[in-house]
This record gives sequence, structure tokens and C-alpha cells, in this order.
Amino acid sequence: MIHCLFNQNCLRLFLLLSVSIVNQTAFASVPPQGHPDADVLFTSFQVPSYGQGIEAEGVRRELGDFDYQSSRAQQAIIKHFGSTVRLKELKAIVESIRYYLGKKYGIALPKPSRNAKRNMPLLVKYIDEHYDHVVTIFSHISLCDKDKRRIPLLDARQYLEEHRLIEALDESVDPSTAPQ
Repeated sequence: MIHCLFNQNCLRLFLLLSVSIVNQTAFASVPPQGHPDADVLFTSFQVPSYGQGIEAEGVRRELGDFDYQSSRAQQAIIKHFGSTVRLKELKAIVESIRYYLGKKYGIALPKPSRNAKRNMPLLVKYIDEHYDHVVTIFSHISLCDKDKRRIPLLDARQYLEEHRLIEALDESVDPSTAPQ
């Protein structure tokens, strides 16, 4: 943080390295008593809380009223990849599907937004927006470990049955529309 400090004789430019956070407000350290700049008043600035910054506002605006947890895309993700699939894995799946659809069928899905690549609810929204193309390919994809062994999805079907989502999901995906 760089501050311009005024004293009676001149303008000095200091690089302040010591900053403390108190009640979500950052204050630059005050010079000790007797220091030539001890009479200088330092400005403070508000540090936004987690989820209150500019990036978070953009994510909320992009999500709108989309409820990703109860969306059909999230249900399909859980059914095919389990409830513990990570953002990194889901991004790789989406990119693979985009590449496959482009090469095999000439279908050019748009790239996920910058925020969608960094935020699970937005990536689920992207999948939901392109549901017919993306989800039909899910059944042809398996998650594997580093030794290329398929990872069993023991929790996915159980989760869907417990939450009574399995019937709705089975009705929404028509296997006859899946690309061959």
C-alpha cells in the first residue's frame, strides 16, 4: 500500500508494509512518537467480507434466480458422477463434451464464462442451459483414478433415491436423443 505523507517540510512517499485488520477495516501502522511523520493521519479503507466483493456481485448477477441445487443439471451430475464431484472434474467433463460435440457433430457450444469456470453453481447453470447436448453425453463418461480405473459411484443413486429425485431425472433424459 502506498500513501503520500505530509509533514511541515516536504512530501514523502512511503511504502507501508505493516497493515492490521481490525473489525474488517484495514489501518496502516502509525509511526512511533517522536518520528517526523507522527503528526500524519492515515486513511483507512473498508475490506469487504467474503461474498460481498465485486466478483461475488458478478456471480450473483449471473446466477439470477437459478437454484442450482434443485436443477435438473445438478440431478444429472449427481446421478452420473456422484454428489462429491469437484469443480475441476466438472470443468474437464464440460470441456471434453464441448470438444467431442464440435469434432463429431459440428455442434459448437459456447465456452463457459470466466466466472462459470471458477464457480460450481455457475458451471451447473451452464450445463443446465445446454442440457440437451451436454447431459446426453454423461452416460458415455466415467471418472477414473490416476491408474485409469473407473471410480465406483456408490453414493449417487442412494442420494437420488433418498431425495426422491431419481424418477424425475429418469423421465427428463431420453436416451434415444443421445448422439451415437
